[in-house]
Amino acid sequence: MTTTNPNEVPKYHATPELLDAIYARTAEQAQERIDAEQRAREWPHDVDQLLAKLAHTVAAHEERIAALEARAGVGRG
Repeated sequence: MTTTNPNEVPKYHATPELLDAIYARTAEQAQERIDAEQRAREWPHDVDQLLAKLAHTVAAHEERIAALEARAGVGRG
């Protein structure tokens, strides 16, 4: 009859491939956090900033559309 010690826990042995995957995921999570913090800093903090950002975006899109139409020889009529 064999008795086992209830305090004996099997040891965990990570393979190099598993460690590489863990480190890669850790680096990916760190980069995601950095990107999220950057987006939060760039986000408008009040309505005036939001409206100014939207107006700038609309103007940039209108300029691009006008350039594409000019290149294609089509105009808004």
